[in-house]
Amino acid sequence: MHLRRGGREHGASAVEFALVLPILVLLVFGIITFGIVFARSQGMEAAAREGARMASLGRGVERVDVERAVQNTTVPFIDGEIGVAISPTDKDWCASTESFVTVTVSVVAADNSLTIPLFGDISTSYEASGTFRCEAPHD
Repeated sequence: MHLRRGGREHGASAVEFALVLPILVLLVFGIITFGIVFARSQGMEAAAREGARMASLGRGVERVDVERAVQNTTVPFIDGEIGVAISPTDKDWCASTESFVTVTVSVVAADNSLTIPLFGDISTSYEASGTFRCEAPHD
């Protein structure tokens, strides 16, 4: 007498794979999505720090110089209009070396949505700020 082991399990591994595959795909695209969002966030923070560093130089630095410093910082995966706000808002934001200057950078995608793989278009905006202490004025 010949006994068979396992019986009828010829397609069991295919069924298990079919059950696990959607979870695996969701996990992989979740990791990719998190990476894109994290890269955007880090890019915005880098742009805000660069703008604040430029603004902290004080004398002779105009608002357009700060905006140019922010725009020249590469922000990955951002295709919308980048807004720049400087605080304090008055012209001489670095009147003394005891003061601080804060640059806030915000972005909303051109159509108020950002495309993320598998999830499609999601409506979102990003904001980051950087604060530097004003440097000593040069005479």
